[in-house]
Amino acid sequence: MMPEDMTSLKVYDMAEKLADEVWTAVMDWENAEQATVGAELVKTTDNIGAAIAEALGRRGFQGNRRAIRLTRGYLKAAEHYMRRAYRRKLLADKEAATLKSSVDELTLVLDAYLARAGASNKEADAPTPAPKSRNFPPRDRGYRSSRG
Repeated sequence: MMPEDMTSLKVYDMAEKLADEVWTAVMDWENAEQATVGAELVKTTDNIGAAIAEALGRRGFQGNRRAIRLTRGYLKAAEHYMRRAYRRKLLADKEAATLKSSVDELTLVLDAYLARAGASNKEADAPTPAPKSRNFPPRDRGYRSSRG
């Protein structure tokens, strides 16, 4: 059973903390850097928390898991922009290490959250069998090609 209040989730709190850390770092950058890599970095880290909140709003189990998986994509995008910012010397070593640590910890907690969501409803996660395809032409019924 999923909690009604997203703020009671550790994973959501961690996502908010990461977004706030990123915001603080980006606000110290020059306008050009803020408008390019900074804007994307802020947007993706904000989307991490938004995707977790969206997952809680989903009624169906599959929709919930899909939204949680989307969060992992935002985490990977955030890592990409952090690497770009670090290589462009926009993040100091200490800042980059702090953000990387936050992302790594959030990734572990998010994966555990996804696993727990999967354990609560295994039968809903089972793939539906594919419909049986009809062989055409039905060779087992004596069908013979008109080409000789």
